[in-house]
Amino acid sequence: MAAPMRRRNRLAWKLSVAVLAIVAVVILGTGLVSNRLSRKYSLEAARSIMQFNAESIVSGIDELMMSGNNEGALDFIAEMSHRSTTYHDISLVSHPAGEVAVSRLQIPGTQLDIGDRSCRLCHVTDDLADTALEARAEVVAGSSGNRILRVVTPLRNEPGCRNAACHVHAESGPVLGILRTEYSLASFDDLMRDLHRLLAMAALVAICLAIGVSLVMFRWILAQPLRRLVVGIGTMAAGNLDFRFPAVGDDEIGLVEDEFNDLADQIQAHQRELQRARDYLEGIVENSADLIITVNTKGFIQTFNRGAEKTLGYQRMEVVGQRVEILFADPQERDVAIAKLQGQDSVANWETRFKTKDGEIRYVLLTLSRLWNRTGDLIGTLGISKDITIEKELQRKLMQAEQAAAIGRAVTAIQHAVKNMLNTLRGGLYIVRVGQKNDQQQRIREGCDMIEVGLARISDLSLSMLKYAREWKIEPESIDLTDLVGQIVVATSHTAQERSVAIRTEVDDSLPEVACDPRLIHMVLMDIVSNALDACDLKDYTAGETPEIVIRVSLTQKRRGAVIEIQDNGDGMTQEVLENVFTPFFSTKKKWGTGLGLALTSRIIDLHDGKITVESEPDQGALFRITLPLNT
Repeated sequence: MAAPMRRRNRLAWKLSVAVLAIVAVVILGTGLVSNRLSRKYSLEAARSIMQFNAESIVSGIDELMMSGNNEGALDFIAEMSHRSTTYHDISLVSHPAGEVAVSRLQIPGTQLDIGDRSCRLCHVTDDLADTALEARAEVVAGSSGNRILRVVTPLRNEPGCRNAACHVHAESGPVLGILRTEYSLASFDDLMRDLHRLLAMAALVAICLAIGVSLVMFRWILAQPLRRLVVGIGTMAAGNLDFRFPAVGDDEIGLVEDEFNDLADQIQAHQRELQRARDYLEGIVENSADLIITVNTKGFIQTFNRGAEKTLGYQRMEVVGQRVEILFADPQERDVAIAKLQGQDSVANWETRFKTKDGEIRYVLLTLSRLWNRTGDLIGTLGISKDITIEKELQRKLMQAEQAAAIGRAVTAIQHAVKNMLNTLRGGLYIVRVGQKNDQQQRIREGCDMIEVGLARISDLSLSMLKYAREWKIEPESIDLTDLVGQIVVATSHTAQERSVAIRTEVDDSLPEVACDPRLIHMVLMDIVSNALDACDLKDYTAGETPEIVIRVSLTQKRRGAVIEIQDNGDGMTQEVLENVFTPFFSTKKKWGTGLGLALTSRIIDLHDGKITVESEPDQGALFRITLPLNT
């Protein structure tokens, strides 16, 4: 709190100095203006008074001279010049001769030059006739450095004076002489200096009072309320949101305090709302059955919810601050998960394994998301994991059950097929024995043919089972599907001609090459086309209808895959056949079918990340559609 106090003191001093500067400027400016005005008007008053005195003296001289007492006039001037303390000097000078008749400071008979300052007050030019008839005054510097007010008053040659007997030269100029009176301004200057000192003292006192008043004003009127505001803000910053200013004034500080109280109410309301939202979110996180774990950018666990505790057996205090790799059954799997985040913000439902505190392995579906702060900086990752150990076990049992059921179905189908094949072999063997007993070569040949057919069927069955059971691995190559389809047409053309089935193709010319295993795709297309030929052979066509197979190759709508369609107009399929057409050992060819051809076809397409579908109705033919990705 000491630092804020110093700031407040500095603020008070700064404001006091500002106010003091303004007050000082006003006081000094006012004093200076007043001084100048007082000097000006006092000097003007002195000039007026002195000019009046000079005019009075001139009137006295005129009276003496008009009475013919010229000597009395000179004595009058001499007496005033030598005895008066008011005058610094009184001189009587004749005109236009410029001879000093009477003076305190100059010797009588001294001749004044036209360039003398006293003469220049009246003579603007060197022409002696060009003389001003009014009294003139000026301030000059005395010999001792003090100022002197000099008043030059002309003795005018008026008509009454010209008619007097005292004037020998009645036709003299308009000015008979000049009365030069000089008054010392020392007392006036002393008075001005005293006035200046008084003004300076008054200004100093005013400034001191301004300083005191400013300090008191800013400390008690401004600094103290600001201190209360700072204390209130500090109290709220410390976490006490219940603080309010108890008494709100009606000035600007009171308005600020009132606004502060309103702001505190809003902050407290928002804080309560945020706390409720935080409690709600924490409740969701804590009560979630999923494992919710956050990790910082260095790979250390930051949070560990109750679901994680329950699933993995750790208490959160045991793992918070530890490396997250301790939770993985294989620590390298965490690096794999982080690698999947490269270039994206989240990875969803990635299956991995966690290890519990007791060493038990738990299978989880992990969703990783990057965590960013408000400024866009990465601060860690959020992992939400769902324990699927029970589901995995159920899935394993279900697969076992399905495998057992499939094995049962396969055994039944194999048993049925082998039974039929054995019946064929027994029948053939019986015919051979009868032929041998009766020596009938024809019967022997018939029996041998039946045995060959039975052996061929057993061979086909065993070959199909081997194909279906083997682990197929594709060896993709970039191929032209147009060429592949052409090979299929050539390979089946002889059989198609024998059965009077027309085969035609519709291929998109802009089709790019497709990456696939040409050997396996060739086998798939041959199996579907062979089934289509069989379907056409089983149908009784009406007049005007001919058996036909159409092979189409095109691109998907978004041009991301190739589509191969094989459509026939054969006998079609029932709904039951359509639902089981890709089921192993399901066959509609009762005499020679193994039920593994289309099941193997479906597996091959799945290996290519493709898709195979079929559409069919009884007596309306069938449409097989195969979609292969272009980037397989």
